[in-house]
Amino acid sequence: MTRIFRLLLALPEGLQVIIIIGATVAAAFAAALATRALFDLQQLAADNGLTTAVYEVLGTIYAILLAFVVSGIWQNFIAAATSVHTEADALLGLGHTVDAFSSEQSRKVRRRVVTYAKGVIAEWEALASVARGKVSPHDFSHEEMEALIRAVQSLEPANPRETAVFERALVMLTNWLDARRKRLQIASGGVAAAIWPLLVAGALVLFAFHGLFVARSAAVWTGLLLGLSAVVGLAFYLIFSLDSPFTGRLSVHVGPFKWVVDSYRRESPETLSAPET
Repeated sequence: MTRIFRLLLALPEGLQVIIIIGATVAAAFAAALATRALFDLQQLAADNGLTTAVYEVLGTIYAILLAFVVSGIWQNFIAAATSVHTEADALLGLGHTVDAFSSEQSRKVRRRVVTYAKGVIAEWEALASVARGKVSPHDFSHEEMEALIRAVQSLEPANPRETAVFERALVMLTNWLDARRKRLQIASGGVAAAIWPLLVAGALVLFAFHGLFVARSAAVWTGLLLGLSAVVGLAFYLIFSLDSPFTGRLSVHVGPFKWVVDSYRRESPETLSAPET
């Protein structure tokens, strides 16, 4: 299943939609027609009331399952967006906190902050490759991360006030690293991997049960199944997209890191232009 999803992620987004919804609709008609071929139409028509009652129960159960999965995946997507904002906020706070130190020490940290933020922006598109299994999360901004850590840890407090500020900077450094780690972990996706077999099996049962209905018009029977399968396919696509928060149109934006760079450009242009040491 993981291999299939990685292949889908490598395709253009428009093609992903067509394949997921198209496969769902095709599976729906295959399951419904296979079920119908096993029973006599006159008998099915006689038992249509019982079939309807059971179908309503199955539909309700499956709707609850879909709502549960979508809710869980959405929370994971929000966690990804939150980690990005937390990471960027920690960078901004860290740069301002070290202003209590000498100008030389504070500029060094702020330059490292800007360099790291620029690195994240430059590699943002490549972050989608983590979910595709092509890149390891540990490969992103590693050198810039190590440089920023060393810059903060090398601060030398000269008085009790700077000592207190240094301790605060270490706390913000930890918050930044935690948010960064969470961002890269969520980028791998696959949260819904364990639930996909249940989702697919439940949909096939629901589609197969539709074959037990007997409508006066074949167009009505076909239209109902087409509508049902298309909606389920759209739900599948939504789950598939949100499960990889940094890929596709429904993805977390790099805006907070751009805000970090723009903030330092406005407040202290020399931070961006000064050479790194």
